[in-house]
Amino acid sequence: MKNLFLDAAESTLGQARSRTINRRAKPKGHQSLYGKSHDCSEGYESGMYDVNKAKLWIFPKLAPVPFKVECWMKNVGVTMMQHQLYGNVSFARSWASYKSGFGFYFGDLWLGNDPVYYITNSRPHTLRIAVVTLTYTYNHVEMVRHHTYTNFSISAESSQYRLSFSTESTDTDLGDCLTILKNTPFSTIDVNNVDTCASDFNAGWWFTAGTCSACNPNGVLRRDLVYWTHNVKHTHWTPVPHNFGILEMAMLLIASP
Repeated sequence: MKNLFLDAAESTLGQARSRTINRRAKPKGHQSLYGKSHDCSEGYESGMYDVNKAKLWIFPKLAPVPFKVECWMKNVGVTMMQHQLYGNVSFARSWASYKSGFGFYFGDLWLGNDPVYYITNSRPHTLRIAVVTLTYTYNHVEMVRHHTYTNFSISAESSQYRLSFSTESTDTDLGDCLTILKNTPFSTIDVNNVDTCASDFNAGWWFTAGTCSACNPNGVLRRDLVYWTHNVKHTHWTPVPHNFGILEMAMLLIASP
């Protein structure tokens, strides 16, 4: 499995990543950062963490109380919004589950729509999609493909966590899946705000009427499939070269300077 790790200085996802999922951040000395950082970037800038990954209490300006997030601390503090790594967490969850978040730090998780709303509306953020697939059809070498969305945010629950961003770009060959979903409401298997898309995809996500979505990051992760079989219930992102299946994927929030 390719190891995902964001290296913002090089604007790419590097190769080094710990496989220990229970590793905790070790604050230097006896100082505490509880609720003092607005986001992971401030946690990184504090210089108090000397590990690549950390669980950090943050307190965005719009949040009513501090909450805990997974931060990746290589060159910059990055907040993990979504991760499909092992395929051992079901993303076929209720509206309430997606609202508050679920899964495991340093494993498969959804941060939560409320936390994402607080983070992305308290300070401008970029969303970076990272998808691991095979490199070519004739070998089994893996590579990370990216797509980037600037000024990414979602609205409050009162307006159904609608999706927004300014521009999109890629430095590899991963296609754009989100432009058609701009300003669409979030849906879950128990709250289908658009047709029956969430039930059909068996996952929470943003959908548009008629076509639903060209991607399903929260589908069932089928690492055993070299190619996506066009089963919309499986984890997929399109377009992707050769219609490769997804081996791992992540959605990362990066605070703007």
